[in-house]
Amino acid sequence: MNIQRPFSSAFASFKNYCESTQKVAKSIVVSFCAFRNDPDFFQKVFQVAFAVLQLIIIRSPGVRDLSRLSFVLKTANMHDFYRFIQQPRQWFFPVKAETIKENRVLEDLIKYIQNRDNEVEVKIPELNPFDTREEGAAIQLSELDQLEIKERGEPEVQDKLNENDHSDVRKLVKKVLGQLLSTMASEDHAYRNFDEFKNALQVRLNKNLSEDLDLTDLQVTPQWIRRTPFIERIINLSWFIVDIGCIGLYFQEWRLLDTAKWAAHMGQYSAFRGVKDHHLAHWVVGLVSSTFAIKLVEMTRRLQDDALTVEERRHTRWNWVTALGELVFFGTTYMDMMGQIKVNHAYLHCFAIVAKSLGLLSIVTRPKHQFFQKPVRVA
Repeated sequence: MNIQRPFSSAFASFKNYCESTQKVAKSIVVSFCAFRNDPDFFQKVFQVAFAVLQLIIIRSPGVRDLSRLSFVLKTANMHDFYRFIQQPRQWFFPVKAETIKENRVLEDLIKYIQNRDNEVEVKIPELNPFDTREEGAAIQLSELDQLEIKERGEPEVQDKLNENDHSDVRKLVKKVLGQLLSTMASEDHAYRNFDEFKNALQVRLNKNLSEDLDLTDLQVTPQWIRRTPFIERIINLSWFIVDIGCIGLYFQEWRLLDTAKWAAHMGQYSAFRGVKDHHLAHWVVGLVSSTFAIKLVEMTRRLQDDALTVEERRHTRWNWVTALGELVFFGTTYMDMMGQIKVNHAYLHCFAIVAKSLGLLSIVTRPKHQFFQKPVRVA
């Protein structure tokens, strides 16, 4: 019996396991280097740390000095403030990678190049038994002429048509367009209009083509724009209002704005009489809860009704899961603030840890975006 064989097999398996683990660890390290520039990832990490720290303070009253650290961790929520500052840029630079239908742009661009190439004149070979026209006459090949010539198999004209074969051109244009969109997505580039986008695309294409290409006459159609559904517009509007409310809360916490005084002043008027009985924090948390509830319903509808790519379906499923977790956390917090239920704050922090951790998982496991995917409707 060969005793060394089992040990050598076990050693080889262990070695392969160590190598695979090392590769996974390296990929995770590289991924975290990329995540450090992701504000959502940064914010959720601090939110989880804040909730964990609050649980520690509740369970161990002797470490209340950590409350100063809690204040530092809460500054991660300033991401909402910065997001509000970025709104004007989104208004004036609306053409972003996520708003462009790359498949439609590609098809229109290929058609434009094909129509441009079809205007080139070619000569009929001298020996052509099928030609009833004058030898050597210059003609402009129509699509019907091209189809007939392909069926007849005339070698010299077939070679000329092969030069006009757009399969290689399609690959090149698709590559250049994908590189432009990837750069826009990774570096957060945006354009004021599609004319600027066409100019950037034209510069990149001319660097890869043998002749200069002018895209001035390329018509921009409404199909180039990825339309935002009506419910998603409502969700975006809600987040915009939430960001404004968060600014008021920050000013209140920094003692730059006395919201109670303003509420009492507005409550003097009959139209705003109910304002003085409410707090800004209640309105913000209530609106956040409502927004996550709407988002949960919308993600359910999209999964059932819409034609989605594989990446969009995965993203929608994660949005459904994270919206459910956030709805449980903010919904419970809102009902506790309004006195409808009484919840131990330790449970609220546990809900926060679960909700924010789900958000972290959705970011960490998110694959790199692939352009030119085809949407598929699930039966």
